[in-house]
Amino acid sequence: MSRILSTQHTGLWTSLAGKGVVCLAAAVAFLAGAGLLCAGEAPAAPPAGLAALIATLPEADNQGRDGRFTGPDLETMKKIYDEITKGGKQNVAALVGMLVEPGKGEDYKTRYVLHGLVTYANRTENEEIRPMVREALLSTLGGATPKAVQKYVLEELKHIGSKAEAEQISRCLADDDLCEFAAQTLVAIRDTADLFGKALPAAGGKNKVTIIQALGVLRDVKAADELKKALSDAETSVRLAAAEALANIGEGSAANAILTAADGAKDFERIKLTEAALRLADRLLESDKKADAERIFRKLWDTRTAREERQVRCAAVQGLVSARGEMADILAAMKTNDPQIRAVAIRAAMTLLGDDGTPKLVAALAKAAPTDRAALLGILGARRDPAALPTILDFFKDPDQEVRIAAMQAASAIGGADPAGSVLALLAKASGKELEAAAEALSVMRGNEANALVGAAVKQSTDAAIRSALLGVLAARRAEDQADAALVALADNNKAVRLAALKALGVIAGDAQVPAMVKLFKETTDKEEEFPAAESALTGTATRKGDGCAKHLSAALEGAPPDRAAGLIRALGAAGTRKALDTVVEQTKNANAEVKDVAVHVLAEWREKSAAAPLLELAQGTDNQAHRTLALRGVIRLLDRDMKEDEKLMALEVILKAAKNPEEKRMALAKLQEIPSLRSFELVTPCVNDEAVKEEAGMALVRIADRVVSINAEAKRNALQNVAKAKDDPAKEEAAKNQVKAAEELAKSNAEALRDTLEKAAKATTNKDVRNNAERILGQIKKQ
Repeated sequence: MSRILSTQHTGLWTSLAGKGVVCLAAAVAFLAGAGLLCAGEAPAAPPAGLAALIATLPEADNQGRDGRFTGPDLETMKKIYDEITKGGKQNVAALVGMLVEPGKGEDYKTRYVLHGLVTYANRTENEEIRPMVREALLSTLGGATPKAVQKYVLEELKHIGSKAEAEQISRCLADDDLCEFAAQTLVAIRDTADLFGKALPAAGGKNKVTIIQALGVLRDVKAADELKKALSDAETSVRLAAAEALANIGEGSAANAILTAADGAKDFERIKLTEAALRLADRLLESDKKADAERIFRKLWDTRTAREERQVRCAAVQGLVSARGEMADILAAMKTNDPQIRAVAIRAAMTLLGDDGTPKLVAALAKAAPTDRAALLGILGARRDPAALPTILDFFKDPDQEVRIAAMQAASAIGGADPAGSVLALLAKASGKELEAAAEALSVMRGNEANALVGAAVKQSTDAAIRSALLGVLAARRAEDQADAALVALADNNKAVRLAALKALGVIAGDAQVPAMVKLFKETTDKEEEFPAAESALTGTATRKGDGCAKHLSAALEGAPPDRAAGLIRALGAAGTRKALDTVVEQTKNANAEVKDVAVHVLAEWREKSAAAPLLELAQGTDNQAHRTLALRGVIRLLDRDMKEDEKLMALEVILKAAKNPEEKRMALAKLQEIPSLRSFELVTPCVNDEAVKEEAGMALVRIADRVVSINAEAKRNALQNVAKAKDDPAKEEAAKNQVKAAEELAKSNAEALRDTLEKAAKATTNKDVRNNAERILGQIKKQ
């Protein structure tokens, strides 16, 4: 049973003869001798003869973990099926008798034949043998037949069973082991709901759940009363299965029972019962029972108000619109503060209104109650129809703040110069919530027309709150073309405006604005807010502009006090360019300890591999333990940044020489063991004599050697394969043989280089794993 069975006949019967498989003629002769190929009335086939027949099938291929079995061609199998069926019901039952339980033997051939026979009997032209095969399979259910075999028989009956056998199959519903398989078979037969209904009252435990699920799949309306009783069962699984079944059946009378059960449940059960209620409502919609569906959707909308149940309200909105087709339900959803519910309501409105929805919404707005205007404007904006702009802009003058905000949001979704100007006009006299809403509308407004208008407003406004809000808009829009407007605000007397200007410049400034930003950074006395804000702005600009910003930062270092120099160096690190790197390296030699320390930290975190050389130089030349460790760690981190193997090995060689303590050596050893080369092996070898790191060195040697040996073996295998492929081409075959020779010579050379050191490492280490692996690799080397 561990074999993978394939029912695809590929004509391998004769092609497998060379592998010891009996050819067709021999098989026929054997069957005749066994008494299974006879003329006239077929005698009952003894189990021994049947076993001999099955044994003639080819063996499974030994491919993969489980192997694969491919049977003979269809015509050959048809002859086998015919010979089996000549023996009648007894032969088919005996075939079932040859099946074994999992773990107690191989029966993949038997299963193959049995399944093929069932499929064969199910063909239109074989209708006369189909009842016999069914009866034979049924006769094996119950009694001493192992349960695992009976499960397989039930699986086969799914393909061939009929209503005539359903009654007998239904007896298995009372069996804990067979119930699920029997239920699947009965569902496949169809028109068997009455049998499940009879079995339900006496069922318990998992069998009861299985039967209830089957009644739901079969949509048996007659079982609704029993299923409603099961909603109050002591077992949670039964209650949930009953709710799901009632939902699938679409029985409207079950709505109140499911909703009541859901309202009284908690956690997972509440979720599943609510899902069942929604499914029931959908089924009722499918049956055009809209009033019944509406009652369910309405109840769920009214009661599922917690944030964690928002998805239920979303489904309820869609359901109500489908059931009633009225804007009132959409408007109610639009009035919530939940963006997900509003989004669902908008989609529902789009569907309800159709392509010509704009005129309908405009007409509805003209006569809408104040409480509905904001919701309608939200839907109108979502359509992004420029034709709606005049109507939307009219509501900028509405006396209700919520309506004005909704109008701004709708205009923002459409975009353009007119909406931007109108929102700016509102913003200029707004405050509090309305000011925030106007700024948000400008921040997300479609089109680029708003940039210039907002930039001009920044320069013209004298109100600190409005100016700050407008600068926030420029930052949100990433309006680099308005960097000068933010620069003007940098000279404002109000600190809040200056801070807003710095935040904006961090995302929109260009090279031209950097000198003024540097000047403020160097001169500010506000170390709590303005100083960190200015450094953040310089860092953001350096990240975006690179060398253009770096040249200003480098120049500003001259004469800068230590705390300002430190900030400038950190910003240079964000630039990450060659010019910035040179400046930072220079600052690692600064006489001021604070500046020097910052420069070392920045250099150690550099993103490009170009920092590896100065870091190595720093590690070799410094007496500062902390700085050396930082530099070495920085180099180790950069080894994975597109460095070539020889570059990595050169760097690691320097690290090992510069290392002053075991921890620094361990960093290098950890990286060396990732590089499978003899040079890695040579660099690690001396560390075996270092008491502090000899265990790590031994482990590294083993891992490097293991990979080198594997690479050698792979190279030889590939070369040998090339020889095999090139047998018909003398020139290519000769070249391939030379590859084999070269691979063998390289393996021999590598083996000599590895052997002595591995033997020493195995003797020196106290780590059993290292010793055992070293000995294992030495054994592989000897074989090669």
